[in-house]
Amino acid sequence: MSSEPLMQALDAINQRFGKDTQRLASGLGQHRWTARFDMVSQRYTTNWNELPLAR
Repeated sequence: MSSEPLMQALDAINQRFGKDTQRLASGLGQHRWTARFDMVSQRYTTNWNELPLAR
């Protein structure tokens, strides 16, 4: 199975809509998605240490 038709299709799309409109995921290199944990909510129902205390 040849990837030539796929490459031709990607080239045609990028020519029509602009450079890097579409690209292969394997070509992303080090720009991988990473999760951000700075805005997570507390785990009231899954972690006993994070339950709010009423006084």
